[in-house]
Amino acid sequence: MEQYKRELVAEISKAYYTVGMTESLYQMLTETRLLLVENVRVNTRLFENEKITRDMLLRSQTELSKFDQQLQVALKNKQVASAYFNFLLNRPLSDSILVEKPVIEYFPEGGQQDYTEQAISNREEIKSLEKYERISELNIRMNRSADLPDLFIVADYGYQGEEYRFNKDQDYMQASVVLSWDLFGGLQNRSRVRQALIQRDMVENRLNEAKSRIELQVINSLQALKASGSAIAAAESQALSSREAFRLVNRKYQEGQASLIEFMDARNALTQAEENLIISQYTYLSDYAEFEKAITHPINQ
Repeated sequence: MEQYKRELVAEISKAYYTVGMTESLYQMLTETRLLLVENVRVNTRLFENEKITRDMLLRSQTELSKFDQQLQVALKNKQVASAYFNFLLNRPLSDSILVEKPVIEYFPEGGQQDYTEQAISNREEIKSLEKYERISELNIRMNRSADLPDLFIVADYGYQGEEYRFNKDQDYMQASVVLSWDLFGGLQNRSRVRQALIQRDMVENRLNEAKSRIELQVINSLQALKASGSAIAAAESQALSSREAFRLVNRKYQEGQASLIEFMDARNALTQAEENLIISQYTYLSDYAEFEKAITHPINQ
């Protein structure tokens, strides 16, 4: 049950981050669409005043239509992500979801070995196998004890006679010692001991395999977290450059010093950079949730 709860928490967290990512992408594309609408409006006026040719107007209208298709796909992704998140919470699939702006908190410093030891000491499957190992040891001791004789000591004390008189003439004491030793069950008992030893070895192998598997999970999740954290810095730098480049090209385009193709290229580069930044941020958060699942609880607690 504890293992299922831990996995469910991670699944819900990643589903929530997917909702946030699709919501942010849809909002970003909606805001970007306003630029294209404005571009069509400006080009329409320029065409009407014979400042540009018809092909430039058609090109801007085509870009808007293509962008609307992209926006519809983003809307579909947002709706599917929201429905899945509500499904995990056992809520109506169409319920609204309040998405907060993500706060990127980079994981504290720590070595891989520290996180591995933390995971091994807290993972449910390790605790379960360790209990099986202790049971196996007790089973071996129990079977080996059958080779030893059983010794029973019995003592009775009471009163006897025809009348209820309690004195030293009517009281009595009896003691007996019984020694029991199964001399002909040795082969059968040794077989049980060997079977118990095999079971203990199997449990130990499973325990070692589980520890190696957990260590591999910690390594994979830790490296994925580091990679996605580095990707955020690169995406932020790319987005900052793209915003400035678009600002300059847009100003030149408004003054008639840049072509429509330059404007579209700058706008596409900006959209891709903003999209990459959003995906990078939420990918890091999802990787963080996967890393927390691997070590069994949040590392900032």
